[in-house]
Amino acid sequence: MRPCNFEENVVWYTILGTYLFYFMGILYFVPTLVTWGLTLYLGKKLWQQTDSTPADERIRIPWIIWAWLAAMFAMLVSLVMAHVDFDLGTATLLKSTLGWARGWALWALLPLLGCLSIRPQLIYRAICMLGLQSLVIFPVFVVGFLLRLPDPLYTVPWNVFGGPIGAFQISFYTIDPENRLIRIGLFAPWAAAIGYVSSVFFPLSLAETNRWWRSIGIAAAVLMAVISGSRLAVLALPATWLLTQILSRLSRPSVLIGLSGASLGAGLAAPQLINLVQNFIAQFRSFRSSSSDLRATLDNIALQRWPEALWTGHGIVERGPKLVQFMPIGSHNTWVGLLFVKGLVGFLSLCLAMVATFGVLVFKAQNIFLARVALHLFLALFLNTFGDSIEVTVYLVWPGLLFLGLAYKASEEQPQKPELATLLEVAPS
Repeated sequence: MRPCNFEENVVWYTILGTYLFYFMGILYFVPTLVTWGLTLYLGKKLWQQTDSTPADERIRIPWIIWAWLAAMFAMLVSLVMAHVDFDLGTATLLKSTLGWARGWALWALLPLLGCLSIRPQLIYRAICMLGLQSLVIFPVFVVGFLLRLPDPLYTVPWNVFGGPIGAFQISFYTIDPENRLIRIGLFAPWAAAIGYVSSVFFPLSLAETNRWWRSIGIAAAVLMAVISGSRLAVLALPATWLLTQILSRLSRPSVLIGLSGASLGAGLAAPQLINLVQNFIAQFRSFRSSSSDLRATLDNIALQRWPEALWTGHGIVERGPKLVQFMPIGSHNTWVGLLFVKGLVGFLSLCLAMVATFGVLVFKAQNIFLARVALHLFLALFLNTFGDSIEVTVYLVWPGLLFLGLAYKASEEQPQKPELATLLEVAPS
């Protein structure tokens, strides 16, 4: 598998260069620069497109991508209005706009790049090869812990251009202050973020047709989830896979009959099931209770202050009090964070775009394998909105968002993936 055009070369080498960019301290900027650069390239191709352009080279933008572009533009509008309302100044507005361009804008632009001539198989293979790099380099991180190398090992000065400080601190490990367990983030700025990456890379690795590379990709994704120490990551791998198997087969009578029976059984055993769910939630929260309490407090502060700027939010992230270790308000939950920073406008923009995406992917996943993989991936993205600010970590999962764009334009006429004899297979049976 090798790239065969300009856009594929850019995507291929950007993914494979992840660790190089990480140790150079520029990983936070590279996906953003690549995204905006390829967007200009797409715009040039679109401008030069004529009626005589061959059908297989024509750029067609699905309506769902236009919906995402509109939603992310609405976020920019709410950001500007909030800065005007609170008189935050031109310098702050420029800084916030740059943050939008590196964060929320990528949620629309990356799927847009899926309209270019990029093969999904290239992304599968690149992710699996990045997984191999992770498996090879993981022992180095462990040795760093055994040698008790400083944490962080070193910090690069590029944070003067903006971004989370963790993105510029090169670290081999962290120690969880609550349970004293080692957590390794690999190329992510904090350990939990590599768990998020694992849940996005897992469906892409599953779709690889080569058994050896597929096994490598799956092993790397599972390793990332485990070493992240993230409860959500460990839960996401099986949960999103199972949901995908159900949602992508809703057109089958046997599945609908099975769901009807399950609903009846759930109704009859409702008290026991409610008990079971409550116990699971309690166990889930107690595993790292201080983290759960911190997240809950941050959310409560954000929700209490949201009415101060109901429609367009406060415009900027504010540091929390000492009670929450001065962490940014709403930073551990995308939805709550949106209400606080971008108000109801930002919240509804993301909500409507995600609901529309879910509907499109579920519909297409009944017959199109590419959409089935994208649905699995989208469920992982959605689940992580409750555990982090997804606009901050978009630079880590950008291949997944690019892949969504490929799925949006996929049709039933395109070749499907051959059957694979594996229990984790997500192709049609």
